[in-house]
Amino acid sequence: MTSDKDATVRIAALKGLLAPFKYKQDKRPTSLQFDVQSMQNVCRKFLPRIADCTDDSQSLEVQEIAMELIVKLANEGFLDDWDDDAGWD
Repeated sequence: MTSDKDATVRIAALKGLLAPFKYKQDKRPTSLQFDVQSMQNVCRKFLPRIADCTDDSQSLEVQEIAMELIVKLANEGFLDDWDDDAGWD
């Protein structure tokens, strides 16, 4: 869905991936527990496409959400062993 021609679909897909990271950041007490590390396989699989979204020519919002997601992934160590030179560029 991050490759959809409609920017609203790309935005929704990126926000869906970003939501657990934002939930983890929220410090309010809750009984719901979620380990973002369990998303590591999904995030690694789509990491090249997420990186491509940071240069989305049709939507600034897609770019912003993709950048926020990349930062969250970096903070969680998901990018530590990512050796895709094109992705880093």
